[in-house]
Amino acid sequence: MDFSYKKRRPPWKIIRRFLIHQLVFYVVSLVLMGLAIRYSAHEIFDFDYQSAGQVTEFDRFLTALSWGMLAVFLVHAAYTAWIFLGPLGRVLQKARYVRKKGFTGEILHERFDREEPGEWNDLDRALSKIKKSLDKKRRQYNREREELQAIVSSVKNSIVAIDTQHNVRYYNSQFAVLFKMKRKREMSERIEEIFREPSLLEAFKTAIEGGNPADLRLSLMTSRHKLPRNFNVSVSPLRNKDDNTAYGAVAIFHDVTEAQLAEKIRIDFVANASHELRTPLTSIHGYLQTLREDLAEGHTDQVDHYLNVVINNVERLKNLINDLLDLSSLESGAEIESEIEDPRLITESVLNQLDGLRSEKDILIVTKYDLDSIFVDGTKMEQVLTNLLHNALKYVPAHSKVEVIWTEHDSKTDKLIVSDDGPGIPVEHQERLFERFYRVDKGRDRSVGGTGLGLSIVKHILSKHGGEIRLISSPDKGTEFHCLFPKRKPSEASQDMNL
Repeated sequence: MDFSYKKRRPPWKIIRRFLIHQLVFYVVSLVLMGLAIRYSAHEIFDFDYQSAGQVTEFDRFLTALSWGMLAVFLVHAAYTAWIFLGPLGRVLQKARYVRKKGFTGEILHERFDREEPGEWNDLDRALSKIKKSLDKKRRQYNREREELQAIVSSVKNSIVAIDTQHNVRYYNSQFAVLFKMKRKREMSERIEEIFREPSLLEAFKTAIEGGNPADLRLSLMTSRHKLPRNFNVSVSPLRNKDDNTAYGAVAIFHDVTEAQLAEKIRIDFVANASHELRTPLTSIHGYLQTLREDLAEGHTDQVDHYLNVVINNVERLKNLINDLLDLSSLESGAEIESEIEDPRLITESVLNQLDGLRSEKDILIVTKYDLDSIFVDGTKMEQVLTNLLHNALKYVPAHSKVEVIWTEHDSKTDKLIVSDDGPGIPVEHQERLFERFYRVDKGRDRSVGGTGLGLSIVKHILSKHGGEIRLISSPDKGTEFHCLFPKRKPSEASQDMNL
């Protein structure tokens, strides 16, 4: 709708009503005045003694005078309506423009072309001031709304608000992702169509009808996860400021699944670590007390045995602490410094360290090298091979065979395979094998001095390299560990050549 103060648009409805009222008033007034004049003239001039022609001439004159006066009055009424009511139309136009198109455009900053009668200029100026005030509030409201929308959208918690009829009125992006809501759809879905949890629906009802907030702990299915997620849900009423009545309710869903899992892992870790540390310390303490009593009584025949037990347990403690420190360093974000390494040198270094255990059980270790070089952190990869070979040598029977193979997995990935022909790992244990302190056979593992952290360390090291570890095993058919790690990028190799 085009709008201009230059184009006059009077308020025809009110002008028409004004003219009709004026017409009725003038007609009645003129009729009464004409009757009064006719009656007065009859008495003054005594029409009974006048000729019929003179009386008729007087009546014609009186009628013409009445019509002339009526025309003059109507012209005056129209002029008065135009002068005094015309500006109202322009003010109404301005108000309609503001309502339909908002406070924009140069037209809203113009004033009347000339001074209008009465308070029309005051009304126009007041409307302009109202416009400026509302425009300022509108900009402030839009800014606050955008800020609030940005804040709510960035919140990791899911938020949903409903009205008194339980229709969804608002939800943030996190809620939409978790519970399959479409951001552009109309807000007509009821909360009962999204959730079937009775306690949650009752909390919404209580918040709306009773005005009481509620805190819940619920397990709910989401569209992003296959298993239920644990939520702390806070439901609160939305209240009107004037009468404090509830016009809806808002719920905040805080996903605590990861936090609960982390807490469980922490508790299990502390319990397992305490147990692993307490066992050798208890043994050391007991044997030292026995050794002191035997020495006090002069018995020295068991001294070597006691000292060997103490030394073995101290060695076990040292290995456990070293593994805990390595694992802590990896989990705290220790950087991997990858370089070009020779897999033969890494393998030979590890075999030299484990030669005693290999010779003790007369185990054959077969090596195969399909790679001339690998791009890894040499120290960390040596630790990976040490843990895998040490486990293999511990658990395979005497006179068995262990293979170490360095080969290519695909065009972007290299692979280390450590396999044995030992007893294998039962399927029910394979999923948890890389957890900290997890053992397939706890009694046997302690007897050979394991800490239960080796495979967890291997998994973390490969993850730091951007790779992974895979397990292939079945009872009585041996075990294979496949360690995958990325090749060196050609761009990195060319940079080193340029240097």
